[in-house]
Amino acid sequence: MKYFLAALFVLTKAAFLVFIFGVLAHYFVVTVFRISGESMLPNLEHGNFILVSRASYFWKEPQRFDVIGFAFPGDQKRQKFVKRIIGLPNEKVEIKESKVFINQKELTENYLTNEKTEPDASFGLAKDEFFVLGDNRDNSYDSRFFGPLDKRFIIGKAATVIFPLDKLGFLIY
Repeated sequence: MKYFLAALFVLTKAAFLVFIFGVLAHYFVVTVFRISGESMLPNLEHGNFILVSRASYFWKEPQRFDVIGFAFPGDQKRQKFVKRIIGLPNEKVEIKESKVFINQKELTENYLTNEKTEPDASFGLAKDEFFVLGDNRDNSYDSRFFGPLDKRFIIGKAATVIFPLDKLGFLIY
């Protein structure tokens, strides 16, 4: 009985430490997102699970073309979304004639299968604002419609597809 209680104590202590480590990792290091919808096709598919690194922006700023996870501004349901950063703080993003321009220079987007981006629009980004778009521009609710994304809503950088297993792998930028 004495050994059983000692073993139970050790197992309980280990389980508690694993739980604490998991909670800390979730809030400070990495979290899991489920892709819902088709806005990131063909690169991320509906139903994919991805790891989003919360720590990726502790020491550096988000970069153009990073795929990020973010909380939708003003959403009471606290839904999470995944989009690609196109415009950086203090830049001017223009969409005209189905093309994206950053500070009047056309942006090359090799990851797109359909390069047509509509509607025509122009956005001036402030100090902590980013312009995000889905890779499937015809089926994405993004900065063209809700405006620039404030940095404080960015949760982290999408790093790895973890499910389904046949899609397992790091995201290439």
